Amino acid sequence: MRYIKVLFLILFVGCAGGQMDWQMEMNRNNRNIAKLNIGMDKATVLEIMGEPVLHEAYEQTDGSVFEAFFYYTNRVWSDGNRTKDEMTPICFTDNRLVGWGQDFYTLNLKIIK
Repeated sequence: MRYIKVLFLILFVGCAGGQMDWQMEMNRNNRNIAKLNIGMDKATVLEIMGEPVLHEAYEQTDGSVFEAFFYYTNRVWSDGNRTKDEMTPICFTDNRLVGWGQDFYTLNLKIIK
């Protein structure tokens, strides 16, 4: 019986540890987003935020480049996958921060396409 209790405890702690990882990542990313300012260069944003989970880049009609870095900030699904609807896009034009958030990204993506 003692063996079963120890095994259960190990499994429970292991599962809780995984949950803490995504919570810590989300909290860190949300805290770091609060440190961003429009006009920052991409290198400074990467210093603050770290590497993104996803990255997209589009050439705009005027020849400039619109980029979006995606960071995990909002858990929606309990499947263990990180999907775009659980991430905040941070957007750049020609290596300068121009905005962030789903609404900003969606609006600017419609303008580009």
